[in-house]
Amino acid sequence: MRAFFCTLAVVGSLLGLTGLYSTLYAQSPVPTVQPETATNHEGEGAEATAIPIFLPFVEAGAEQAPEAAIAEATPEATGNRLFIPAIQAQGSDSPDLSTTVAADLIFANGFDTGNLAAWTASVTDGNDLSAIPAARLFGSHGLGATVDDNNAIYVTDDTPAAEKRYRARFYFDPNSIRMSEGDTHFIFQGYSQNSAAFGVEFHYLEGKYRLRSAARSDNGTWRYGAWYVISDEARHVEIDWKAASVGGNNGYLTLWIENGKRDSIANLQNGTYQVDQVRLGAVADIDTGTRGQYYFDAFESRKETYIGRATNTPAPTATPTVMPTATAAPTSTPAPTATPIPPQAPADEIRPPVVGDPMAQRHPDAGVWVAYRGANTTADLQKPYIKGIMAYSSWTKLWTSTGSFNWEPLRKELDYIVNTVGKQAFVVVAAGYCPEHPWPAPLRAAIAESKTVMGQGCKPLQFYDPLYLTMYQSYIRALANELARFDSTDSHPNETNITFVRAGEMALTVETLPNDSDLDKWQWTDFNPAPNGRIYRVDLTKEMKWAYYQAVLTTYRDELTNAYAAVGLTPPAMPAADSAATHWGATPITEWVFDQHMLVDSHVGGPAPQGIYDDMYVGTQSLKTRATIETGGAWASSGSWLGQYSYWEALANLHMGVEFIGTYGTNRSHSALQPKGPVSWIPNQEAMIFADKYAGEQRNPAASPGVWIAFRGGYFEDNFSNVYMKRWIGNYEGGIQQVRVQDSVALYGLSHVEGNGQVNPIVKRSKAVDWPSEMTLCLKKYTQRECDPAYQPPDLFLGEKNGFKEYAYKTTDLGTVRWCEADMFCVGGTATRTEKMPWARRTNGQPIRLDINDAFAASLTGPVQIRVIYLDQGSGQWSLLADGNSVLTVTKSGTNLWREATVSVPAGALDLALDPLGDGDDIFHLVEVTRN
Repeated sequence: MRAFFCTLAVVGSLLGLTGLYSTLYAQSPVPTVQPETATNHEGEGAEATAIPIFLPFVEAGAEQAPEAAIAEATPEATGNRLFIPAIQAQGSDSPDLSTTVAADLIFANGFDTGNLAAWTASVTDGNDLSAIPAARLFGSHGLGATVDDNNAIYVTDDTPAAEKRYRARFYFDPNSIRMSEGDTHFIFQGYSQNSAAFGVEFHYLEGKYRLRSAARSDNGTWRYGAWYVISDEARHVEIDWKAASVGGNNGYLTLWIENGKRDSIANLQNGTYQVDQVRLGAVADIDTGTRGQYYFDAFESRKETYIGRATNTPAPTATPTVMPTATAAPTSTPAPTATPIPPQAPADEIRPPVVGDPMAQRHPDAGVWVAYRGANTTADLQKPYIKGIMAYSSWTKLWTSTGSFNWEPLRKELDYIVNTVGKQAFVVVAAGYCPEHPWPAPLRAAIAESKTVMGQGCKPLQFYDPLYLTMYQSYIRALANELARFDSTDSHPNETNITFVRAGEMALTVETLPNDSDLDKWQWTDFNPAPNGRIYRVDLTKEMKWAYYQAVLTTYRDELTNAYAAVGLTPPAMPAADSAATHWGATPITEWVFDQHMLVDSHVGGPAPQGIYDDMYVGTQSLKTRATIETGGAWASSGSWLGQYSYWEALANLHMGVEFIGTYGTNRSHSALQPKGPVSWIPNQEAMIFADKYAGEQRNPAASPGVWIAFRGGYFEDNFSNVYMKRWIGNYEGGIQQVRVQDSVALYGLSHVEGNGQVNPIVKRSKAVDWPSEMTLCLKKYTQRECDPAYQPPDLFLGEKNGFKEYAYKTTDLGTVRWCEADMFCVGGTATRTEKMPWARRTNGQPIRLDINDAFAASLTGPVQIRVIYLDQGSGQWSLLADGNSVLTVTKSGTNLWREATVSVPAGALDLALDPLGDGDDIFHLVEVTRN
């Protein structure tokens, strides 16, 4: 039986099938609540029927409230108000905690005695550190740390007894402390025989506070987690540190913030360390620009068990804001009080990936998927490199009336994909693209419509109306039953042929939820009542967006699970979330999506790793998501390297770890691709084959058919801020790294104008940049290896746009690529056209040295074939070195065409270098090493 994930208990589904939503909702049964009274234009009320909803708070009988909010509260229903866990209570890392003292407790102190006597020692620097009432986050006192110079101030606990595993939890409030841009210091550290072994760093950049974990290896080098943005309020922080076994690399350091696991540093070789002391406060590396006071409270440490939030009520207690229904609506029946869940350890605690973990393996359906198949023939779609095809329909074709659906359009799509073409399918249903796909009539009749055009060029409906959500949920239930019926009666009734279903969380409105910055456009007064007079008199908040999002995805999960269980099949993977970055603004949705192993579905129009690629990077590289991509595969302007676009687009996706690489079956942007689109255009075939070969292979390099590197140039564009903005605008790599990027020169073949803004990446800064200082800042936070691309900063100032100064790179003519139809680099064919080729690197007077993935190299049992693509420019020679010996020497003939050379070498000879042999002008594009 084929299913998206075979071991759901280990990996979870794309929408947390292992209990994410049961954790969020099981503590509070979902009540049947009365919606507000529908109001017509004359103000006359018409009573509505009771409907089930999944919104954060619903209270009958109130006139009006300015907004709705999720609050941290006891999981119980009191009267007409339903409380559910807070937005910070994310997934299985969010257990409710009892007051039971852990058996493996090491030390706990809340500073409520008004002094620091409970700690082994303290460094106060003249009373800059003390227990004070103003710092209390719990109880009567907290720890106030006044930073008025660069001297360290901290409390010390020597209770740990040579611990090889250590957990600690504390609360931290920045308290609006003033910090200069880039300031960083440790607020917590664990020591092993007076040597720091790990810690938590506090950082300030671009107006935001941030935290990250740091751990030291036996050789003394530090490794760092990603920065996580925190708000200027009390946050509970927890770490779990473990020393490796003797001589091993199975140590780790995991960081939680507000019960959500934020990052883990895995594969640590730190077996010589043990914890015998910890320090809390402004511990080390304080910068001159940091001045002010911040607070700590509720410290607790244990040997092994998860700690979580403190059990007593924080001070002061916040009053939750509730969302009302209209006064004319009858009061709903109170929901019964739920039994609290007992303390438990996080279910998905990070460990180094193992071969048996499905997330560490290439998915059987990884590769190229066709979106919007258009006019492609059956033969086109049966190409072996195509793994699956999108089954698409619009809501208006399916929804005939309330509770009634016509499934024939979707059935025809699925029948063709599964039974005729013989491929896997994924289901997408869209609406809100005005005017061709308006919303179904039942919705338009009952739901208020915006007075202005927003989003996808539509006047969107008031999607957060409980009535809207109920109608949406009824559709999801019917869809799940239809898909299960089809899968159990198709040509393969004993297996699941629908790989996944895309959850259009806004599929009955615009494509994505509104940004937080657009909330002022979603006031209830900005909507016209529906034709039947109904209008929901509540303004949208980001908390309501979150609750709506959870409700939709929970419904998809439950209904697909139930429908497929009824026919004896494994359900398709849960619906892929749309690009999280465009939804939530400052709301921490991205890391939550990744922690639940959701499949992130994005829309990207170019081969430069920008935009949503950044959101994917951390998730894919840490094996938290498989990711999908929907791209067009063509330049918008004519004659702009149609084939090369798809090729570089595939390389960009592979580099980012995208496992499901989409390509349009139709395309409206270029006449040469019509009517079939990129997927059936012959010059694209090489790109498709390459993408299919390597999609997902980075998850287990020891099983990969090969490794590769495609040379590019660029600047390490990180902004040193958002953990999901780690853009390495440098080489595209799949198991091969360039050892020292500065040993070569980056070249470009396309300008922003020629490439429609998609090729040479734009580096944005809010002020003029002193590039050498950028390099210094990079080295302060990252390794030399990560900062190497910064040796070549952008050299072209494009001007100022939207408050940002934009920089790019000057272009270099690298010659042309000959196209021989399916033969991308024209090894033996006749050229049918020539195109310029963007991106490459030139030797800089010394060899370009390459590092092969260790797992891949160790798995080889025979010789390998090495392929090098180079520019045949000039008349000199270059040589491929393996373990310092020349295994291939090429004499150039000055044709200015791209050519490839191949050679077979023994498996052990994989210390590779491209040697310019003294002339220093050799230009290379790709090196690929494959098993023979």
